[in-house]
Amino acid sequence: MTWPKQLIPRGGNGLDTGCGAGARDVFYYWRDGYDIVGVDVMEENISVARKLHPVIADRVHVADLSGPLDYAGDSLDFVLCNAAIQHIDPETVIGVTLPEMARVLEMDGILQLMFKAGSGIKAVYDRDYDTKHTFQLYQPE
Repeated sequence: MTWPKQLIPRGGNGLDTGCGAGARDVFYYWRDGYDIVGVDVMEENISVARKLHPVIADRVHVADLSGPLDYAGDSLDFVLCNAAIQHIDPETVIGVTLPEMARVLEMDGILQLMFKAGSGIKAVYDRDYDTKHTFQLYQPE
């Protein structure tokens, strides 16, 4: 498997959609010389990222992937999305989220889309947040 870092020149600009608590990938890409920003719908996740990695505090922001992205069209070399779409209803993913990710990518941009495969909805208890998360499962097709 080829990862986006192998396909994008160092210094490429990108967006991690649903960067999660700690914004781990934002930190690693930034550390390796990429111009990357991370967004997450949960303010708590952004706060954790800013505490864990103060050097990227200005690179992580709250944003909701069920609406338009605050980036110009054809402006990014890459977009990462690691399991974030699973928390959004399928109609919104197809009608808004994926089209927005495509809109902000340059013509030859890279979209890394990762998700849990399957069908239906799965609920999993998250002990770190003492809550149950619901995941929409998708088929790779």
